[in-house]
Formats: sequence, C-alpha cells, structure tokens
Amino acid sequence: MHTGRIDMVGGTGFEPVTSAMSTQTGAQQLDSYLSHMGLRGLSEHYVNRVSEFLTRYIRHAPQVNPDSATSFLRTFLNRKPNTRARYATYLKGFLRHLGMTLDLKVKVPRQLPSLRYSQIWCMSRVRIRRRSC
Repeated sequence: MHTGRIDMVGGTGFEPVTSAMSTQTGAQQLDSYLSHMGLRGLSEHYVNRVSEFLTRYIRHAPQVNPDSATSFLRTFLNRKPNTRARYATYLKGFLRHLGMTLDLKVKVPRQLPSLRYSQIWCMSRVRIRRRSC
C-alpha cells in the first residue's frame, strides 16, 4: 500500500511528499533529489556529476524555479551543444522532482559515426585506384 512517503537514503526516516518540498531550502531539495536518484539505482559516478552541477546551480540561484534555471543555463552558452543538452537534462530532472517543468530544448547536431583506420585506408585506396576494396 502506497502511503505517499519516500524513504530517505542516509536520512532519519520518512519524509512526506507534500507541499513541504516548497518550504525546503535549495540544499535540502537537492539532497532529497540525490537520495531519490540513489534509490533508483543510478551509478554513483553519474549521481556525483549531477550533484556537482546542481550544487553550482543552488549557489547561483536565489530561488529554485524554471526562470532561475534558464538564466543559469545561459551562463553556459560558450559550451558545446552536447554539454548544454546534458546540463539542461540535469536541471529538468531536478525541477521535475520538485513538481516544476522546464520547457527548454537544446538542439544537438547529428554526429557522424567514427571511422576505423581500416575504413579510412580503404577509402584512400578507392580514390587512388578507382575501385572498391
């Protein structure tokens, strides 16, 4: 039977999932989200990377909301599109956990598949001899 409570990893017990989330500080909300990620079985390395990024966000933002998340993402316009998309995913998950939505899409260019040395060598031979390998 579901009671509307979640188990807090490393916490003192259960925390009700109600409007209490809105009265928590940003650091408490972050701890709650990271505990949730741990319960889902995500890798420790991934949780640490998300934690590092979201800790920077909590320090930067006066309040946790979609507007502050968008302004925080603007500080990373000098980064590659894949990095910006990853950061947006981190923030979307955090805000979704708090019951908010971040309507933002980062366009990521298609990447070509990597070529092996043998494929490159074969293509160079085709150019020289005008026949297939």
